[in-house]
Amino acid sequence: MYYFLTRTKILISFLKRFSFANGVDYAVCFAHKQLGARISSGNFLNFPNFMQNVLILILILMDSILFGQTPVMDTLSKTLDAIEIVSTTPTQGNGLARQRVPASIQSIRAKEMQNAGISNLTQYLNQQIAGLHLNFAGGNPLQPDLNYRGFTASPVLGLPQGLAIFQDGERLNELFGNVVNWDVLPVFALESGDLLAGSNPVFGLNALGGALSLQTKSGFSSPFKTMTVELGSFGRKYATAAYGGNNGKWGWYAGGDFFAENGWRDYSASQATRFLTKISRQTEKSMIHLSLSLASSRLRGNGPVPVELLEQNRSSVFTHPDITENQLIRLNLNISHRLSAHWRFQTTVFGNIRDNKTFNGDGTPYIVCDTGKYAGKICYQNDVKDSLAALKPVLNQNGAIITATDFNQTAIINRTHTRQYSVGSTFQVSSDQTVLDKKNQFIVGLSFDGGTAQFQSSVELANLTADRGTTGANIYDAQAEVNVGFNAVHTNLFFVESISPIEPLTVQIAGQLQNSVIQLRDHLGDDLNGDHHYTRFNPSVGLVWQMNPQMNVYGNYAMAARTPTPVELTCANPDAPCRLPNAFLSDPPLKQAVAQTQELGFRFKQQGFSIESALFQTLTQDDIYFISAGPSRNTGYFSNIGNTLRQGFELNTKFQQKKLDIYANYTFLNATFKSDFTISSPAHPAAEKGEIQVKAGNRIPLIPQHLAKAGILYRFSTGMQQKRSWVIGAELLFNGNQVFRGDESNELEPIKGYLTGNLFLNGQITAKIALFGRVDNLWNQSYQTFGLLGEANRLPIFSHFEKPYFMTPAAPMSATLGIRFKY
Repeated sequence: MYYFLTRTKILISFLKRFSFANGVDYAVCFAHKQLGARISSGNFLNFPNFMQNVLILILILMDSILFGQTPVMDTLSKTLDAIEIVSTTPTQGNGLARQRVPASIQSIRAKEMQNAGISNLTQYLNQQIAGLHLNFAGGNPLQPDLNYRGFTASPVLGLPQGLAIFQDGERLNELFGNVVNWDVLPVFALESGDLLAGSNPVFGLNALGGALSLQTKSGFSSPFKTMTVELGSFGRKYATAAYGGNNGKWGWYAGGDFFAENGWRDYSASQATRFLTKISRQTEKSMIHLSLSLASSRLRGNGPVPVELLEQNRSSVFTHPDITENQLIRLNLNISHRLSAHWRFQTTVFGNIRDNKTFNGDGTPYIVCDTGKYAGKICYQNDVKDSLAALKPVLNQNGAIITATDFNQTAIINRTHTRQYSVGSTFQVSSDQTVLDKKNQFIVGLSFDGGTAQFQSSVELANLTADRGTTGANIYDAQAEVNVGFNAVHTNLFFVESISPIEPLTVQIAGQLQNSVIQLRDHLGDDLNGDHHYTRFNPSVGLVWQMNPQMNVYGNYAMAARTPTPVELTCANPDAPCRLPNAFLSDPPLKQAVAQTQELGFRFKQQGFSIESALFQTLTQDDIYFISAGPSRNTGYFSNIGNTLRQGFELNTKFQQKKLDIYANYTFLNATFKSDFTISSPAHPAAEKGEIQVKAGNRIPLIPQHLAKAGILYRFSTGMQQKRSWVIGAELLFNGNQVFRGDESNELEPIKGYLTGNLFLNGQITAKIALFGRVDNLWNQSYQTFGLLGEANRLPIFSHFEKPYFMTPAAPMSATLGIRFKY
């Protein structure tokens, strides 16, 4: 009996192995043949066959998961897709094959931007990158708030910055407020960029939701003479010129651009000039790049307006002027040296000087006392709950109480001046030497980023003109004057280990030991003096399972932290709110915000078709949030509000043939508060004593739940012997609705979502001359990209306005036309 049972088990296992498994192999082989044929013929996305194609993909996926095999499919593929190398650190290392990285990575290339006729980096990212959208709080095209998976990289001082931005290994998040000034980026010189999703400890501060690493051109990567001239709607003028070349050992690149426009809204003329030059040296073992960047801009961003004014005239502004001036000098040295066949040393050393000035005309946050001891005087009202007895008079620069006159009651002028000096360096050693005959890459590095800053601000009482401009009264609020010095040193020790213990599997372990020291020194007294010290270790671990050369799945867990900025550290007291970015107070220290990301993803790519999907979740502990307080919409304080959660699903598809490119992506993003708290929102219709109750599960403002993008690009040739090549394309962009800032309790109707489309054309007329054109907002949609609550009726001219909504309108339909010369 034992013999019989044993033989029966053997027979059953034999039949299972050679009948079922062979049958599956046969079915999968047939599926691969069908898939390859349909992709090659361009019929993969045809609607009648779509469900069949989905079933084919599911069959292939099940085979890889259940049997861990690479069936006959591999030999059936006519060609394998090129291996794409990406960097896993800010300083470009040996690089790692993209399919071995346990994270979602989206890349951009200069050629793609050129084909789309886009000269604005953030605009291109908005059109192409899944999970990314823009808010134009200030209304200027060069200074948007860039949001990815619910985290922000913004030029607005005071916004929580949750994305790390790098250029040639240098961190672009400024030391003082971690802000990113997009207007000083040399967009004309960008060669490529990679956006890595999720909390990433190796990229250091601010990489809570992701990191964007940009690389600029050199005389080796771009050995051309180029010139571009572009004209467009609203008086837009844009021109670039660059010259690159090399002799095999030395390379040189120099270029600049100029942007100017009148703007489509009132009083919104802006201009920017950027310049970059780079000297390179290349030998058999080494590559050296030394670059100098210069930038200067003068931008007008007149921000949100009351919805009732918007209904009357979409080009109107609430108050003006709102001027930002940026100047930048940046020096960057990159060295890469191969120590041996498998070991490489790299370093980035940089220094920069930044100068920022703002001049903003706003409605007054003060009131005129009409009773009591200070009747007829200008008084503070820090909170709507203040009683008349609690009101305090405003003192001028000479210490005298300010009397209300016709020239100082209705407006103020906020001025700031920030000057920053920063230096930094990253030293990195990497090895791709095998360990016990297993694929391996090891990177260890040390980075330093430090500097000093001087921040000054003042508030001048003023009066509104008939067109809501401001005329200063030469009377200053003495208590609002700020002159503070800032020193910071951020040191990070990091490592990345990527190893394949068995051939289909890659294990990646990384970590970063972060140490930050921040010092504040008050030059008008000692109220703002403070010393803050933060130390933390952030780990990550990820796995990639390569099912076959075309398909893999991955999962990771990672942590990253954000040190509170000086702006947040000095404005954290609810009993003494600040007017940002114009006044600081000595306040209790804040905790670091710590993000934990979990992600599961799937990637498939074969013969021009690719599909990627990911489930992600990022929990941020002790998140730092700006809480509005008082009657002015830019008055408030920062606080650790507990936990926030950003989670969702992402799907990204691309189809590329010789003549046709198609892409489509969709993101569901649910960004919510995870803690109950009470905040001040005086303009909220449901506020009680100026406060609203926020509950766990309420949506975070200004983050849409639904994002979708799609585009098509077609290439063709005309003329004698098909010498003229053309690219024509179209884009669609959908953003779901967004919660108003100030409605954290989610009690009001949200900002409506929108769908907009664009067209572009790029024609190579001769070998040296190309024409291009673009139309944005094709059907002239009227939509809004930003909104918050405010009280427009505090201005006498708008005393009849009843709605509390302020919104920033999007630009109407616009067109650009340009010519490009390339030698």
